[in-house]
Amino acid sequence: MKKISYFICLTISFFILKSSSCSHDSTDVNPSNSTSTQTPSTPSNTIPGAGWHVSLFSEISENKTSHFTGYTFDFATSGTVTATKGSQSVSGTWKQYQNDGITKFAIILNTTDKDLSDLNDDWALVSKSDNLISLKNDNSSKNEQLQFSK
Repeated sequence: MKKISYFICLTISFFILKSSSCSHDSTDVNPSNSTSTQTPSTPSNTIPGAGWHVSLFSEISENKTSHFTGYTFDFATSGTVTATKGSQSVSGTWKQYQNDGITKFAIILNTTDKDLSDLNDDWALVSKSDNLISLKNDNSSKNEQLQFSK
């Protein structure tokens, strides 16, 4: 009887240890083809809406905000984003999700334009309000910051 109790305790301990040792991958996720179990979310205080402008884009301490002058960004609740400048329009996707305890804000624009392509990333969300979205690249070697404002 002692051997059976010991075996049951050992089996239960194994399953508890095995389930607590699972971890999530901390690599960047491409939102356009992700098969992860991360759930996109759009909390009630999130930003879907029209009229957003890039108010800051810096990369390795170089301010490149002027590269986005004239662009307006519309983030739809459906997860699509449109960047418009004059008659030029570029579409893509966006989503907000959690990854290893970090709130991410992913942007993927379908473009070959180098400046707009620079926005394509899984940004770490720093802060968000009705008038300002502050993002940063969580890879410190890139030292990138992105802000949208209304």
